[in-house]
Formats: sequence, C-alpha cells, structure tokens
Amino acid sequence: MAFMVPVAEHFSKAELVEKSPAAFHCAECQRRCYKFNISTSGEGHAACLKCSPPEAGWYARLSAPGYMDATDWHGPYSSEAEALKAVCEFYEVDENGESADETEE
Repeated sequence: MAFMVPVAEHFSKAELVEKSPAAFHCAECQRRCYKFNISTSGEGHAACLKCSPPEAGWYARLSAPGYMDATDWHGPYSSEAEALKAVCEFYEVDENGESADETEE
C-alpha cells in the first residue's frame, strides 16, 4: 500500500484564497502577499494572489490519508480525471499511489 495517494479537488477563486494562509514578500508588487503553492509546468512556485491569482478549476496532489503530509497542488485542469492523470504522471505513480518500482516487486 502506498503512503501517498492522488487526490483531486475543485476550487473556486474564493476557496483558493481561503486555503492560502502563508504570507511572503512579493518582488513584483513589493508588498506582503498571500500565496497558493501550485505547479503548472512541473516546477512549484508561490503564486501571489494579488499579482497573479490562480484560476478556478480542478487541482490534484499526492496526500497521505490521515496525515497532514501532501505535495503542492498541480493545476488547474478542466476535469478531475485530467488533474489526477497529470499528478500521477508527474510523480510517476498509478491511481493508487504505487510507483512503478513498487509494482514490479
């Protein structure tokens, strides 16, 4: 059984802002901003919610059920299936969170 499993959620813009408690100094707008950790191109980054707010849509990540451990969100995607497929491909796991190395044993 895998420790981290893929999960997907649909977020509106308001929910994305609400899930962004961490503050940081934005070099672009020169003020203290809130961030939402997302990955759209395989590289994680903190999106300033004032300068470049994230889009509403489906986001996916690997999460450890019953624990707070999780990867950054990946998205947005137009469907739950597309979001789950993308995060599985990025982390090289199947829909159960099993890596190719684990399934070959």
